[in-house]
Amino acid sequence: MASNLSAEIARWFENTQRLVERFAEAAQQQDQLKALVAALERDNEHLRREVEELRTERAGVAEVLRALADDLNPTPDES
Repeated sequence: MASNLSAEIARWFENTQRLVERFAEAAQQQDQLKALVAALERDNEHLRREVEELRTERAGVAEVLRALADDLNPTPDES
């Protein structure tokens, strides 16, 4: 019986060690994922700002092109 108890305690200890190792691995993976999410959020924000700048620039170019088109093709009221 003592032999069975010793074997059971040894098995329990080994299982506990594996469990603790898996928890440590999971914690490390979680930290890596958090860092990745933070980097992706920064990249996303950078891209949002860049898209907004390009939209503003595009609107300005469109306005200039409309003005040029109006100058090159005046309406009959403007002649």
